[in-house]
Amino acid sequence: MSWNINFEEDNMLPPIRNKPVLLKKSVIAKNMNSHPDVPLDGYKEIIMAALYNPQEILKGHATKPYYNFIAHVKQDKNAIVLAQTENTSSGYVEIVNLHWIRDKSVEQKRKNKQS
Repeated sequence: MSWNINFEEDNMLPPIRNKPVLLKKSVIAKNMNSHPDVPLDGYKEIIMAALYNPQEILKGHATKPYYNFIAHVKQDKNAIVLAQTENTSSGYVEIVNLHWIRDKSVEQKRKNKQS
């Protein structure tokens, strides 16, 4: 799958579930502030692992149609993409957030799903 992220504009990424994927410039800017530990070249790696090859998909919000797409990358390193998959005004899958998480955080998300 050949594509790149332009960090200066909105990005249309390859589709999942027959829906185009949108990564907005505003989300990129917010994500850079919230997760400065993710280098620019890590964005594509996280999205490729979690969104396009997830090992788990967990509900991400109690009232919004947000889902956590999670992929185990290596020991204590997991890629996670929070995406809105339904009821988007544009009809796209919209990426809300992305970053690396530890195994302990994945376990916590699993427990929250069961609550």
